Amino acid sequence: MCRRSNEPSPVAHLGWRLGRIALGLDLWDWTSGTGPLGLDLAFWFRICELGCLRVFSHKPIVVYSENHPEAAASLDTWYRVTRRAGWREFENVRSVFPSVDRVGSRFVFNIAHNRHRLIAEINFKYRSVFVRAILSHAEYGRGGWEE
Repeated sequence: MCRRSNEPSPVAHLGWRLGRIALGLDLWDWTSGTGPLGLDLAFWFRICELGCLRVFSHKPIVVYSENHPEAAASLDTWYRVTRRAGWREFENVRSVFPSVDRVGSRFVFNIAHNRHRLIAEINFKYRSVFVRAILSHAEYGRGGWEE
């Protein structure tokens, strides 16, 4: 039996339905404005607003870790902690990484017991972290990274 071309296939419909379930959209009562666990929409929007930071980009961390294996574990820890952080201001960053310094608009993190430095820009408003450079202590001391 032929299907009409404008009808979705059963497989596509199943995928759409599973996607709605995975996102939790079927748990929302859209008429009363309550979501999962009976909590209101405003609560769930606040949870989303308090979400994690986005780290751009992971590639410099991976490349530097391959060239400097002694820093790999510390860089991975920095990435995992930062990605899950909910920082709103510099004091929040300092509470997690006490040795972080602010140099202009950039933040300098000590990596692997101060043998390496990760330089990043953090935009608290847009909840994003941009990895600008990862340097050894000697490279950092020579300067030139500020530009």
